[in-house]
Amino acid sequence: MQFGRSSFWGPFWLLALLLAGAVAWFLGNLLYTLFWTELGRRGFPITEAQMIGYIGAHLVPFFCVLAFAGLLSLLIRNGVATAGAPVGMRVRSVALPEEAPPKLIEINYGEDAPFERLTSTTTSRLNRMLLIEFKNAHPHTTLTQCKVEIAKIEPFAGIRRPFVLRENFTLPGGDHIFIPFVTYGENRTADRAVVADTGIAVTAPEGANPNFQAVLPHDVENVLTIRATAIGSAFCEEKVVVWVGAGTRLRIRKYEGGSDQAEYLPLEDATSEAYGAARNTDIGESAEKMNTNGVPAWFAFYYHTQGIPIYGNVRNSTRVEPVLFRHVDVKIEDGKLIANEIYGDLIWENMRVKKSDHWRLLKILSDHARALRD
Repeated sequence: MQFGRSSFWGPFWLLALLLAGAVAWFLGNLLYTLFWTELGRRGFPITEAQMIGYIGAHLVPFFCVLAFAGLLSLLIRNGVATAGAPVGMRVRSVALPEEAPPKLIEINYGEDAPFERLTSTTTSRLNRMLLIEFKNAHPHTTLTQCKVEIAKIEPFAGIRRPFVLRENFTLPGGDHIFIPFVTYGENRTADRAVVADTGIAVTAPEGANPNFQAVLPHDVENVLTIRATAIGSAFCEEKVVVWVGAGTRLRIRKYEGGSDQAEYLPLEDATSEAYGAARNTDIGESAEKMNTNGVPAWFAFYYHTQGIPIYGNVRNSTRVEPVLFRHVDVKIEDGKLIANEIYGDLIWENMRVKKSDHWRLLKILSDHARALRD
């Protein structure tokens, strides 16, 4: 028979109270005379000594027994419950939390090779496809039943279900695979004639027909959540932004949430501070000698080569986006740094960097200068 908590504690405390009363009565008779005698010896009036001795003789042992009963209950609580349980259930097994599988999957993406593929080109049109890399980061473990899907698309455009890009493939340790992600037909005409696509296509798995699963609007920044799963690894998620940037070029970047202008620093101020930190070093001397457009323009390229993203907008546009440092000439115009496309008519202006990236660049600059000096 198994005892519940109420069926155990009710009788236990009743017996404890009875035991306390019996012990108090016994000790009271013993202590009464001792208290009375000692108080009388110390000069208390006889009636007062009797009263104090009587009260103390009954209360002190009563509370002592109660304290003893409470301590005893802590020691035997689990034992009584276990003794009343069936034999097969006397030892309670505690389920330990399972160890989480290691995260072996990496998702990588970008706008340049090897993350882009030009599927067809003409004098006025270029179809550009962006790919994502599914990488097994463990050198030895093989991942099985791998799957990559777009789990969520924001803002909501009537598309609810996940879109599987590729599934049911195996990837050995240290290996990787590039998976088609999105594609867009870009405009290549100098006069910007309207020949570009009006939507970004989400590609389908190889062999699927049709060759795309959904169409995203090209005139907004689409936030896509990419999820990769495999047997033997924790899942991996990346949130990216896909949009059509200046010159109708298909773009992608990491989603960083809402931006605040206070987080940015004008590129002119950032390059000036970088030059001040690099003055009288090999880097500072290179900036003074190697660029005919001035030191700030040289450091603008230095930010780019060190992986620091520079943001700005194309002239006559209000969209802020990462600047494309492809075939551009950076120079100063009216005290502001601009990036002029050499083979086109795009001009990037109002360029800036994030303050956190700028502080990171100063650390990179300091380490680089120290390495050159040593």
